[in-house]
Amino acid sequence: MKRLFFRMLMGVILALPCSAYASTVIYSGSNSIGIDHLQVGSSFYDVDFLHDSFDDLWPSQNPVFWDDQGGAQSASNAINTVLNNESPVPLVSTSGSGIYNVPFEKRTIDGKIGTVVNLRHTDFGVWWGSNSSAGYLSSGSDYVYARFSPVVPIPGALWLLGSGLFGLVAVRWRKGEK
Repeated sequence: MKRLFFRMLMGVILALPCSAYASTVIYSGSNSIGIDHLQVGSSFYDVDFLHDSFDDLWPSQNPVFWDDQGGAQSASNAINTVLNNESPVPLVSTSGSGIYNVPFEKRTIDGKIGTVVNLRHTDFGVWWGSNSSAGYLSSGSDYVYARFSPVVPIPGALWLLGSGLFGLVAVRWRKGEK
């Protein structure tokens, strides 16, 4: 019986790093200002909706999904799904915008930013993902952007160390019983 309990406990400990996160919409008043633990493919991100220019939001590095229009569209669809599951369906950012942008490339000819543009249909009150279109925005003008930050998971080495220490304690405990 003790052996079965020990095996079940070790299985739970080893399965903990694989658990899924639930997405949480972050509000300021009635507007959404972000989403925590958004799953895009097999990765998780914290998303902030920010009303500013591209140049001010990414002064020294490119945003997530740069040069990846498919990834940007997948991220956008994931945002739309989470926002559409809220009741009522929220607008984004403190500007109360009906459009947010996920940038994916910079056009070198005219300096404009290629984006995935997402419209909130005011008649239906839902965010449209499949009907979103790629558009271009001037990099110095203010728009609402979705800025992605990868969620930092608990390192696997920490789980391995913890389960190893637990195993040592369990072995010593068993020896003490004999």
